[in-house]
Amino acid sequence: MTRPTETVVDLAEHRSQRVLAAAQQMLVPDAQEMLAAEELSRRVAEQLATLPPDQGALLRRKVLVAVHDLEGLIEALQQQLDGLADELRRVSVHSTAAMAYGRGTDHRF
Repeated sequence: MTRPTETVVDLAEHRSQRVLAAAQQMLVPDAQEMLAAEELSRRVAEQLATLPPDQGALLRRKVLVAVHDLEGLIEALQQQLDGLADELRRVSVHSTAAMAYGRGTDHRF
């Protein structure tokens, strides 16, 4: 059985992979495999340096779209992380209260 946190992590990982793959496909469509961030930025910079101005402007717009998508991903992941942190705090408080209650009622006179 999968725990809820594993599900959230798995979903976040899959979403991250999809967003990164889409950004790479948009920026470097001829790449045959996923590129490291450094390689992706190097290839985009090379393209920008060699493209005619109109095509360079189009690529810059694509970069802005990719950055926007990545910022959205970061925001969504942060919200999920915040939700998990809140859930962990609630569980911790509840567990602490339950343990304190158990100790308080376990007196033998």
